[in-house]
Amino acid sequence: MAKDFAALSEKAFPVRQIAEFICNRMTWQDDPRECCIFIEHIRLLVKELSDIINGEHSGIVFGNQPNPNPLTVSAIQHGLAHFSLLTHGFGSLAFVTVFDTLIAIFDEMLKCCDRNEQHLNIPLSEISVTHLPSSRFTYGNNM
Repeated sequence: MAKDFAALSEKAFPVRQIAEFICNRMTWQDDPRECCIFIEHIRLLVKELSDIINGEHSGIVFGNQPNPNPLTVSAIQHGLAHFSLLTHGFGSLAFVTVFDTLIAIFDEMLKCCDRNEQHLNIPLSEISVTHLPSSRFTYGNNM
């Protein structure tokens, strides 16, 4: 059922149309580079969430082996394993599907940025994760 949801989301969800709609509503006048950098960083954050949830397979057995790559943070592992049991394994897969769909939307939004770059003569190819202002995201040692 979760695999069907993933396949349907990948084929039928209007990713490009939603991305273009959002891009058309965004304000590009202030600083188009900052807007594109912001989209890229949101994309990276959602990708990190997807990787965390996708890495938890406590209810899944790989051949005769249990999960080959359990999460190192036991509080997260326990919570995700409990959620997986409550949803019979479908909940985590559904979240990953939604996150992957969001990543696809962000990818399309970045393509929209590239198209706008051509009109505004902004070299977006120079934008990278290194441009992330360190004050926006901080990671504590409580993980």
